[in-house]
Amino acid sequence: MELFTLTDLNPIFFFLFLLALGVSLSLGLYLLKMPKPVPATAPLDLFSSERAMQHLQAIGREPHPSGSPEHCRVGDYLLLELQKLGLDCQVQETTAVNDSRGCGRVRNIMGRLPGENPLTKILISAHYDTVPHSPGTTDNGVAVATLLETARALQKQPALHNDIVFLFTDGEEAGLLGAQAFVDSHPWAKQIGLVLNFDARGTRGPLLMYETSNDNGTLIREFAKAVPFPVASSFSYEISERLPTHTDFDVFKKAGWMGLSFACIGNLCQYHTMLDNLENCDERLLQHAGSYALSLLKHFGNIKLENSKRTNATYFNLFRSLLIHYPSSWNTPIALLGGAGLAATVYAGFNLKLLSFPGLLWGLILFLLTVLAVSVVTWLGWETLKLLHPQYRILRFGDTYNSHHYYLAFVLLAVALTNLANGWFSSSIGATNLCFGVLSGWVIASIVMNLVVPSAGYVFALPILSNLAGFGLIFALRNFAFDPQFYLALYGISVIPTLLILPATIALMFEALGIRLMFVTVIPVVFITGLLAPFSILLADSNGWIVSGILFVGCAVFLVIGSMSASFNQQRRKPDNIFYVMNADTGQAVWGSTDAQPDEWTDQFFGQGYNLDTFPDYFSAPSQIGRKVLLSQAPAVALQAPLCEVLGKTIEDDLVAIRLCIRSQRNAPVMNLYITNPSILESSVNGIQLVETIQVKPISRWGLRFANPPEAGIELVLKVKKNLPLTLQIIDQSYELPSIPGFVFKPRSNHIMPVPYMGFIPDSTLVKKTFEIGWNAPVGS
Repeated sequence: MELFTLTDLNPIFFFLFLLALGVSLSLGLYLLKMPKPVPATAPLDLFSSERAMQHLQAIGREPHPSGSPEHCRVGDYLLLELQKLGLDCQVQETTAVNDSRGCGRVRNIMGRLPGENPLTKILISAHYDTVPHSPGTTDNGVAVATLLETARALQKQPALHNDIVFLFTDGEEAGLLGAQAFVDSHPWAKQIGLVLNFDARGTRGPLLMYETSNDNGTLIREFAKAVPFPVASSFSYEISERLPTHTDFDVFKKAGWMGLSFACIGNLCQYHTMLDNLENCDERLLQHAGSYALSLLKHFGNIKLENSKRTNATYFNLFRSLLIHYPSSWNTPIALLGGAGLAATVYAGFNLKLLSFPGLLWGLILFLLTVLAVSVVTWLGWETLKLLHPQYRILRFGDTYNSHHYYLAFVLLAVALTNLANGWFSSSIGATNLCFGVLSGWVIASIVMNLVVPSAGYVFALPILSNLAGFGLIFALRNFAFDPQFYLALYGISVIPTLLILPATIALMFEALGIRLMFVTVIPVVFITGLLAPFSILLADSNGWIVSGILFVGCAVFLVIGSMSASFNQQRRKPDNIFYVMNADTGQAVWGSTDAQPDEWTDQFFGQGYNLDTFPDYFSAPSQIGRKVLLSQAPAVALQAPLCEVLGKTIEDDLVAIRLCIRSQRNAPVMNLYITNPSILESSVNGIQLVETIQVKPISRWGLRFANPPEAGIELVLKVKKNLPLTLQIIDQSYELPSIPGFVFKPRSNHIMPVPYMGFIPDSTLVKKTFEIGWNAPVGS
C-alpha cells in the first residue's frame, strides 16, 4: 500500500505547491537582505551610512599598512575625530608581542564615552591598518567608519550607565599586535565587561555575527533582544572555528572577555587586494554594521554585565528579525527525540502496511548513495570547469569572481539529480519507503552533527521533528477518506520549517567555503530535496521528467553565463606575485614568485629562465618554508643591508645574555630574524619578554618577526649557553620593488593586480645579511 497515490495532478494543486515552495524559500533567504542606506539628513540620534561614508572616503583611499605615512595620516584623522566628539582620548604607542614571536611597534587610538554610573566598560573595536597593496575599504574601513558614526550618534542619545571604549587597533594584519598590546598593558583593559569586534573576511555583505565567546547563553539572549537585523547562527561559528582565519577577537577571547565578533564573508576574490576599494563598497553593508553597533551599545550600555556567563546557546535566524535561541544542551535530547519519533512513526507505518523493512533499508541506502553521487558529480563539475578555464586555478581561496553563477548551477544540478533519483527509486521500493529512508538519513546526520559540531545540531534535528509530526498526523488521519492531495498538502506544510531555516544557512556556507568546496555545500541541498520526495515522485509520474529537464537546462544556462564571464578584466583582475631578494652576503639577487608560471607581466623578470624551488632562509611562516616558488637570477643592486650591533653582555656561570641592536638601514617596515641551531633559553625585544617553548627535540631555527620597527632599531636580548656561537640572519622587507639601473619595469595591464599569497607579499624587496656572534664578541661589534 502506498501513502501518496495520485492518478492525475490537479493544476491548481501544482500551482499552490510551487507558490508555497517559492514563498518559503524567499522568506528563508530574506533574512540575508541588508537594510537600506540612511541619508545624512536623518535625525542625528540615528546611524546614517551616508554620514559614515564621509569617514570612509577619508580613510579608505590608499593602502595604509602599519608604519606607512598613509597609516600615520589615518591614525591622526581618527584621533582628531574622536577629539571633536569630546571623548576622553588616549594613544597607546608601544611594542607588542604575540605568542608566536610576532612583534611590532603599534599605535592604538582610543576614546572613552563616560557612563553615568559605570560598573564596567564595553569595548567596541576595529583595526585600522591594511595589508600593503589594498586600500582596505571593507577590511577594515567599513568597521572604522562604523565606530566613528556610532560614537557621534551615541552623543545624541541619553547617557548610558556603562563606559563605552572605542578602540582602533594597529597591527592586526601583522599578527593581532594592537589588540595584544591593549590586553597586555593598557589600564582600561582591566575593566572590560564586553567586547564587540568588527572586521571583514570578504568585501560583500550581509554582516554576519559569526563568533562569540564561550558560555554565550546570556549574550545571545540579549543580542536577540537588541538587534533589528540579525544575521547569525551557531553553525557559522562552528565553520569559523575550522577556517584558517584570525582576528583581534582571538586575543580578546583568550583574555577571557565576553564578546561578539562581526564580519562580512562574501566575494573573497577582492579581499586583501586593490579591488577592496571605495568603488566596490556597498553602502548597505555600512548601514548593517551601524545597525549592530548602535543598537548593541544602547542595549548593553544600560545593563549589568557581571556574572553574565551562561551555558552556550544554539541560535539561528527565522525570518528577517527573529533570532531563535535555546541552550545547546537541548540539542542531544532533540536529536534523541528525533530518533525516537522516527522509530515510533516507522512502527506505525509497519502496522498500517505502509512500510516494509527491506524497502526502508533500501530507501536509506539509496538516499545516502544519492548524497555521495551528487557530491562527487559536483566535485567533478568544478574540476572540469578548471580544465576549461585554467585561470580559475590561480585565484585564491578556491573562489572565482563569478562563483554565484556556478553556485546556482550546482544547486540546480543537485536538485535535478536528486529529483531523478527519487523517481527512479520509488518505482522499485515504493514512495513511502523512500521517504522514510530519507528521514532515516536525516536522523543519522542529526546524531553525527550533534557529536561533531554540537552548536549546529539544529540544522538537521529541528526539520526532523517537523516532518515526523507531519507523517504522524497523516497516519492518524489515514482511516478517513480524504483526497490524496490533502495528505500531500499536510506533508508539504511539515516541510515549510525546513525551507525557512536551511536556505540561508546553505547560502552562508557557500560564502564561507567558496566554490572549491561546493561539493560539501550541495549536501544539505540534497537532504532538502530528499524531503520533497513525495512531490518529486508525483511530478515524475504526472509530467515525465519535465521538471528535472527544466532544472538541467537552468544548470546549463548558469554554467554558460559563468563561462562567458570567466576572463579577466578591470573589475575581475588577474592576480600575480613578484618579489626581489638580495643576499648581501654573496652579492647575488633573485626574482621570486608564487605564481605557477610567469604571466604576461611577470615574464619580464624571468626572461633568463627560472626554476621551481623552496626558499626557506627568507620566510618564517610554516606555509612559506616548504613552499616551492619560481626563482630566477636578478641584477644585483647595491641596497643597504640590515645592521646588527652588540650593545652589551652579561655573563653568569656558563650563561651569557647578549644585548643586540637590530636596525634596517632602508627603514623597511618588516624585519625577520633567524638563528640557526639555536639554544635560546630566554629572549626579550624592547624590554618585553618572549615566551620560549621547551623543545622536546632540538629545533633547527629560532625566528622572530618585527613589524614597523623604529628607525633607531630594536633591542634584542638573548640568553644562551656560553661557548656556543650564534649565526644570526636578518632580512628586512620593504613594500616596493627596487630601482635597477638599466631595467625599466613595464606597468601592469589594467586587468592584472598584485596579490599576496600564503604570506608572500607582492612587489616587495628583501635584503638578507648574516652575522656570526660569539659569546665573547666585543661591545660595539
